[in-house]
Amino acid sequence: SLLASLVSSTAPCASVDPWAAGVIGLIGGTVGNTMAWLIHHRGSRIALDDPIEAIGTHLFPGIWSCMSVSLFGRRVCSDEGMVGVFYGGPARNIGVQLLGSVAITAWAAVHCAVLVWGMKQLVSIRVTPEEEDL
Repeated sequence: SLLASLVSSTAPCASVDPWAAGVIGLIGGTVGNTMAWLIHHRGSRIALDDPIEAIGTHLFPGIWSCMSVSLFGRRVCSDEGMVGVFYGGPARNIGVQLLGSVAITAWAAVHCAVLVWGMKQLVSIRVTPEEEDL
């Protein structure tokens, strides 16, 4: 999807060449569409209730976005910018970006769980089965 492509090119936008941003966006759109299909496919083991495809559009393309910096990144904004593996940067950058993605995902999951738990204490956040069928 277009939105997944845009999400994918967000993290590296200041540190990649325009051609690389296009490649990152194409891969991110493919990742987003594939994951959204897998999540919504009823025969899938990971079928989730995600009616607006937020997980497929933001989570997986967002992780790819962070990882793409370690591959395509170039020093353009500062001397401390990350140089990607494709430009001679150290492979350890991949691990750094992966660790960052895991930390961000964990932070978001914990805060989301706390918010949903709080909402469930105050109001019902699920509709009845009868309302679902409408």
